[in-house]
Amino acid sequence: MPIAVRFALVPTEVAAIEWGAMRIVGPRTHMVSVEQDTGKAELELAFPDGDLEAATKRGIDTYARIREIASLPANPDAEPTGAFRFNVSGGGRAYDFLWDAEDLYDENRLEIAIVAAQTTCEVLVRVELEALVAEGIASVPIDVADFTAWSMRTAAGQLLFHAATGEDLHAQPWWPQYDAHVIRRNNVVHRGAEVTRSQARTSLDAMWSFIDYVRGVAGRLRTIAA
Repeated sequence: MPIAVRFALVPTEVAAIEWGAMRIVGPRTHMVSVEQDTGKAELELAFPDGDLEAATKRGIDTYARIREIASLPANPDAEPTGAFRFNVSGGGRAYDFLWDAEDLYDENRLEIAIVAAQTTCEVLVRVELEALVAEGIASVPIDVADFTAWSMRTAAGQLLFHAATGEDLHAQPWWPQYDAHVIRRNNVVHRGAEVTRSQARTSLDAMWSFIDYVRGVAGRLRTIAA
């Protein structure tokens, strides 16, 4: 399985790190996330299959190159905040939707961007939970292949996620923003609602928070089970 290596960022360096990462590793093997409530920022670098130690070393080297090309001060003492394996089997389309959402936002096609953002969330959480069950890491009382409420807003979705991971989605600091995003998406799809650019950006930020959290939980569970 691929390995993700994460680094804590200084919020004022986020834009420069994003610019540098696009040039060093490209758009599909890195992710910069910022928690809206706390301002906590992280860079995640993804590497192919291998051992965690080698990926961590490669992550440190890559992070140094990103800082250099972005004209940021060298940080030789930078250590990853974590390294974990994550599943992408069957989930490639989720990442296509992720970048589709950002591209649509850049094109000012805001309502469709919100729909793509929610599709990303639902496909990704389904893929991760199905994989955890298939790998014998998680056990749930239902057949996940028959489950349909992947927005995770219903009681059934919350219970399934808790059964599989032991985590409470509703207790996460980003949950209100995500909940508002799903309502916004539903209004677009079912009522033809229009949204502002600010609202669309808030929805995409909610998408990033959701997938960052779900992948992080799944990665930790795989690391524990290894």
